[in-house]
Amino acid sequence: MVWATLLHESWKRKQNLIANSWLVRDFHDATTERSDFRYETAIDPKTQEQVKITLRRGWLVQMIVGVPLSIMFMVLVVSSQLVMLYWDYQQNKSW
Repeated sequence: MVWATLLHESWKRKQNLIANSWLVRDFHDATTERSDFRYETAIDPKTQEQVKITLRRGWLVQMIVGVPLSIMFMVLVVSSQLVMLYWDYQQNKSW
């Protein structure tokens, strides 16, 4: 947990250093907004600014793809550990 915090803080410092050296503070590229982006607008209660909310259900795609993929990798790790234990057992049994 400590290394994650240190990594994140060092990453923020690096970003600030690069942004200052390139003079790109508060840079907003107008070309990044696509014309086919479908959204609905809402007002943020804290800032009272108009924000765009996507209509696409991205979390469902993440769950359909991410959960089976994560389970597959967990099974791969456990099975490789079991194969190594079995192999070690077979090697030690011959003594």
